[in-house]
Amino acid sequence: MNTVFAAIVACLLSGPTPLSQDSKQPPQDKQEHPSTNQPSKKPMPSGHPGLSNEPVDWPKARPEDVQSIDAIVAAFYKLPAGNPGEARDWGRYASLFTPDARMVPARSDDRGGAMAMYVPIGQYIDMNKKYFEKGGFLDTEVHRRVDTFGHIAQVWSTYESRHSAADKDPYIRGINSIHLLKDHDRWWIVNVFWDFETPGNTIPPQYLPEPKGQPAPETKPEIKPETQPETKKE
Repeated sequence: MNTVFAAIVACLLSGPTPLSQDSKQPPQDKQEHPSTNQPSKKPMPSGHPGLSNEPVDWPKARPEDVQSIDAIVAAFYKLPAGNPGEARDWGRYASLFTPDARMVPARSDDRGGAMAMYVPIGQYIDMNKKYFEKGGFLDTEVHRRVDTFGHIAQVWSTYESRHSAADKDPYIRGINSIHLLKDHDRWWIVNVFWDFETPGNTIPPQYLPEPKGQPAPETKPEIKPETQPETKKE
């Protein structure tokens, strides 16, 4: 009995048996609060402002096409435009966009509502390049409103569509909502969301060019009456 009692006392005095490495509980992650001056994620690679760090085979833009909002919007309208039978530089057009950009037309449905069609920019070019080159396509911007903040910009751009530069009147009008990203020294088109004019959906006057007014009437020079020299009273 004394032997058993002594063994029990020895075990109590020796402390708890250490746990094996596998049975240890992992330490809780410490919550870090990074400085506001340091990004919480790795910066995206220059030349491709997307969500993936993998290299992407994408046309490189000409600096003059993307150096400003004015430049990239002008290129957006100019590059796919042309008369019937004219070839376009579709690689240069694609270079204006991020590789994962979307072209999003709004289309009415049979229930009196509308739906958005999401078309990747590469697929959009494949679907339309033969149609544009064969039948002619020319969009012209006639009014623009720009809102910017930080790295983003939205261009509210009213357009007119023609098949040829010789066409006097457009066959359709609409508004492009062009979403832009500023990345270092260039702009990217992220998405283009648009709707076109219908009899029940006309473009409001504030999104159209100001109407050309009548010429201002000629104004005759004002003739001031002659003044008599002031005489001193004696």
